[in-house]
Amino acid sequence: MTKRYKDFDVFFKEHEGVRLTFKLFDKVYYMPASMPAKLMLEILRGQKDNTLDGKIVIEICNALLGQEQLNELLEKGFTVEQMEEIIEWASAQYSEKKETQPANFTLEK
Repeated sequence: MTKRYKDFDVFFKEHEGVRLTFKLFDKVYYMPASMPAKLMLEILRGQKDNTLDGKIVIEICNALLGQEQLNELLEKGFTVEQMEEIIEWASAQYSEKKETQPANFTLEK
């Protein structure tokens, strides 16, 4: 392998994060260790076009919680305020993790 090659499968496997967890309604729920790229791109597109609508909110909830967990929360009385708080918390966690993790990538000459 040349110095201009990087196996990102190995890199990301070695740097896998820990899933986010939170407790609500006396149950622990799980979110991905990092924000899905598709979700971030949809949010950025919506902000650029000034079209953050309900569809994006649904996509955010599905991407972060998964359909099964989201349905369970809704059945238990999940409120808009709870949803907003959890999404804001998760977003802050994703941002904090990115800022505090050391950059392990260097360009080799």
